[in-house]
Amino acid sequence: MPGGIEPPLSVIVGWPPPNHVDPETRGPALLILIILLGVLAVITVAARFYCRLFLTKNAGADDWMLLAAMVPTIGFAVSVALSSESYGGRKHIWDILDPSNLSPLFDARKITFANELLYLFASVGIKLSVLLFYRRLADGILPKAFIWAIYGIAAFVLAYFVTTVISLFFTCQPLEGFWLRILPQWRQAHPGACISEGAAVLAISSISALQDFLVALLPTLLFARLPMPRKQKIALGAVFGFSFFLCVAGILRIVYVKRVFYDTYDVTWQLYDVWLWMIVEVLLGPICASAPALRVLFFRYVLPRIGVEYSITGDMSSHGHGSAYISNNRASVRDETYVQVGEDDSVLTQGGPAANTKRTSRFGGKCPTSAEEGWFHTMKDTEYNDQTYELRHHGPVKSSFD
Repeated sequence: MPGGIEPPLSVIVGWPPPNHVDPETRGPALLILIILLGVLAVITVAARFYCRLFLTKNAGADDWMLLAAMVPTIGFAVSVALSSESYGGRKHIWDILDPSNLSPLFDARKITFANELLYLFASVGIKLSVLLFYRRLADGILPKAFIWAIYGIAAFVLAYFVTTVISLFFTCQPLEGFWLRILPQWRQAHPGACISEGAAVLAISSISALQDFLVALLPTLLFARLPMPRKQKIALGAVFGFSFFLCVAGILRIVYVKRVFYDTYDVTWQLYDVWLWMIVEVLLGPICASAPALRVLFFRYVLPRIGVEYSITGDMSSHGHGSAYISNNRASVRDETYVQVGEDDSVLTQGGPAANTKRTSRFGGKCPTSAEEGWFHTMKDTEYNDQTYELRHHGPVKSSFD
């Protein structure tokens, strides 16, 4: 069965009569998801800025890019909620169709245009924020091949952004054809005025999903080949690996986009699923992007409260009192590497004084020396040894990674 946003008259006349009294509707899952994930995303980004501005004091370009991306992200969430609740997004198209008043259909198409534009700005901003974070990690530490891969993916994302914005505004000429094309009379009077929206949206969705996969894969390929303890690899994989769920959301979005444009003319009913997975992708993006920064809160406030000792290698033990052991077996140490443990802010270094830790990144803020990026900070120009450092103190373990 063909489908899309341009139903022929033969299909329209076969639709049931509109039900404006008690029409069948989709459930409130989309609205609930928007509220829950939206609130969680805002809280997570706020916590990230608290860590970067007041704890580690190393806010950089990645943080400000994410903050800028939160504006269209929130706008997209609000716009989708309006689509669902006020513009027929939970109803069958024949239940919002009124030949004497087509304004609701036109309004639904206008807000669809806004949704697509806001989604584009939000998703691209989040991806660039993550890539800027990778770049800050790599500054003087990671291989040049990794840095060039970051640049290549960023260029890919920016090229996609520019071409998609242009194509969106030129989907129909004139632009008002974007919402008028649902009328058979307008299509007959303006042949060739619009490109195939289904093909365009499928292509855009596929490219976006590919970019999600590349952004998630990049750090995975890096740490998988590095000589670090297995537990540490698992922990690091958990932080970055959650981004692969966004790839799944992007793939499911493609499936439902294909259904909307090629399998049914009941587009308002089927768009519900498209919006749902777009919301998951966009609102989970800031949460995943902020996960490394939030490790500082975990180390500073959570572990000390439960009496857990944390080691550089990722080993944890629960003693509560007595000696705290920071094991560095098979771990690499640089002049710039340091860990602070204890209320006296003791600094553990090898190869130089603690002052050597104060480096400046070209991409904003101090270079990553805190717990959030500490996994990566000891990966180049390394010397391996079997030393075990012991730091003794009394009382519950107090950890600070600034």
